[in-house]
Amino acid sequence: MIADEHRALIEARRRTPTSKPMTLANMRQNGVRRLLVYCNGLRCWHSATVDADFLAGDVMLKSLEPRMVCSRCGLIGADVRPNWSDQPERETMLGPNFQG
Repeated sequence: MIADEHRALIEARRRTPTSKPMTLANMRQNGVRRLLVYCNGLRCWHSATVDADFLAGDVMLKSLEPRMVCSRCGLIGADVRPNWSDQPERETMLGPNFQG
């Protein structure tokens, strides 16, 4: 009986999204303006960095995935992620004057 309740709780958590889908506006608020796009082709492995400034802020990253076309193999559909390496460095609690 308890095992069934535990399984039901786990299934409910799986169905409940942990966070809201990321929009381009949210990505830009975090200092990122470009996207990393990875081809979903089995043997392609092509990737590209794409400037997202021309897209509206309310666009969700996941909505872009089925619209991407690989320029190498022509496959439609890709994995789209923020290019976090563009994010500016933030000051840490240790800071530049930390003497440890």
